[in-house]
Amino acid sequence: MQADSTAECTVALPHAKINDANGKKCGIVPDCQTVAVTQQQTYWNDEVARAYKTKDSAKDYAKRSMMPEDEISRARTIRVKMSKENRMRARVQIAGIAQKYRAAKDAMLSGSLDKAAFEQAYKLVASEVSSIRFEFASRQKDIEEAWDLVKKRQENAEQYVAQDLMAIDEVYEQTLAQLTERYGKRIAYYQSLPLI
Repeated sequence: MQADSTAECTVALPHAKINDANGKKCGIVPDCQTVAVTQQQTYWNDEVARAYKTKDSAKDYAKRSMMPEDEISRARTIRVKMSKENRMRARVQIAGIAQKYRAAKDAMLSGSLDKAAFEQAYKLVASEVSSIRFEFASRQKDIEEAWDLVKKRQENAEQYVAQDLMAIDEVYEQTLAQLTERYGKRIAYYQSLPLI
């Protein structure tokens, strides 16, 4: 019995069994087999497309946890600017003290200041220079620590994103394998049915 090519085909489920107890020839019409296989391939392609779209969305979402490039650039600019200001501040302070020291030295050389007073002035200047150097180093350390925090945050974000992307790829590959198994079995089943 030949089926009309325009007739609707009812596709048997993969777990359905063919009943040939009545002695009639059992099987599937070639057109229906083609429709069944095409239907399963369409479902398979749709599922793969959905999995790919989900993977892309997950990757985009994972990459959002990275620091924006302009924020890193801004932090770098602030670090350079603050370091420059810190150096200039220390240089201005040192220049002011150097003028006072030169005045004291000139006074000693001219004889208007005795050696003991000059030594006392020298110790005072050395103490102030040491204090300025300590303050400079302390401020510079704070600047570098702020920059290191930005770098650390970026490195951590890169590690998290790399782990997330790896997990996303693994899930995607597992999904593809499951789809291949599911739809591959169904298509193989329909293709294995006897034709009538």
